[in-house]
Amino acid sequence: MTTIQRLQRATTWMWVALLGFCLAACNAHDHAKEGHQHAEETHNHQEENHNHDAEEPHGHEGHDHEADEDNHRFKTHVEDVHFTREQAQAAQLKVEVIHAAPFSSALKVSGQIEAPLGEECDVVARSTGTVHFARHDMSEGTAVKAGQLLATISARNMQDGDPAQKAKIAYDTARKDYERAKALAADQIISAKELEQRRAALQLARASWEALRGAGGKGVSVTSPLGGYVKSVIAREGSFVSVGDPILTITQNRRLQLRADVPECRYGLLKQVRTAHFRASSDQTVYELDDLHGRLHSYARTLNGTDGYLPIIFSFDNVGDLVAGSYAEVWLITRERQDVLSLPQSALIEEQGTYYIFIQHHEQPEEYHRQEVMLGESNGSRVEIKSGLKDGDHVVTRGAYQLKLASVTTMPEGHNHNH
Repeated sequence: MTTIQRLQRATTWMWVALLGFCLAACNAHDHAKEGHQHAEETHNHQEENHNHDAEEPHGHEGHDHEADEDNHRFKTHVEDVHFTREQAQAAQLKVEVIHAAPFSSALKVSGQIEAPLGEECDVVARSTGTVHFARHDMSEGTAVKAGQLLATISARNMQDGDPAQKAKIAYDTARKDYERAKALAADQIISAKELEQRRAALQLARASWEALRGAGGKGVSVTSPLGGYVKSVIAREGSFVSVGDPILTITQNRRLQLRADVPECRYGLLKQVRTAHFRASSDQTVYELDDLHGRLHSYARTLNGTDGYLPIIFSFDNVGDLVAGSYAEVWLITRERQDVLSLPQSALIEEQGTYYIFIQHHEQPEEYHRQEVMLGESNGSRVEIKSGLKDGDHVVTRGAYQLKLASVTTMPEGHNHNH
């Protein structure tokens, strides 16, 4: 083989080797690219799985956890309450069967409790001097009897002297003068007319002395003109008073008056008023005048002053817990409506402006149902129920607050969820 042939063969093999190398490189590049794409697809699929695993289970668990936290955080009211007979007896629960009945409408106004004329009086000083009370504990509410010594008024060591001593001296002088006049008249030395003048002077002196005596020499006595209670103590111990100055106020406190102030625009209702219910500012009890032997006394036909109100006056027996001068809420009872469902105020439970009651199940006396109601008019003691109540329902009218407490359930504290 010649040298030229050897070179030609070597060149041919070189090109074959170079072509094989290029083909191998192209195949390797295509396989690498496909593997990279497959890896990316696997990675994306893993990310999607990771996102799906991270979002869906976490969101589901988080929702349950928040619901559980809400149940733990807040108190939940249940509609039905189980209350045993023993619990009802301890809470003094009272259940009434409610039926439609007549209901009296009312006009709510403000008013005041007053003492009627003749039921109280001021005890005034009958002389000038310093006041000394007969009891060191003389105060408002002290019971007194008619004619009882309340205080003395002393004028000792004063410039004008003690009026009681002056009256005693004047009385002794008039008595002696009259005795002498009687002897002179018997001898006809003086006339009968002059004797009569001496007798009149003696009677006046006696009246002055008797009005000022009775304190055992301690001064002028001050007695109670009637039996009752001390309403107010006006003078202080040791204070100076003049004739006619008030010292005490005594009230019999047997009959009181209720004055209700009706706006001028409701004047037409005054003729319809039959009686009234009221609640004093010092007491939460609602009183009905019919239970206190109350009666309508009078009402104004004209306006007095510029306040625009017309007073209507009732009188009633004092039950012992009412004080003259107290302000009051007054419900003036007017017309009466038939077949109205109503409840006493004690049956209602208020919660954020919503009112509800508890109704006892007929067949299960230990089960109570919480029922929302809509209110109508109120006359102070009872409230009209417009919806939520049926005729014949057994309603809790006393002890409803205890049932409210029993209807509130609280999850135990310290129960937490672990993430």
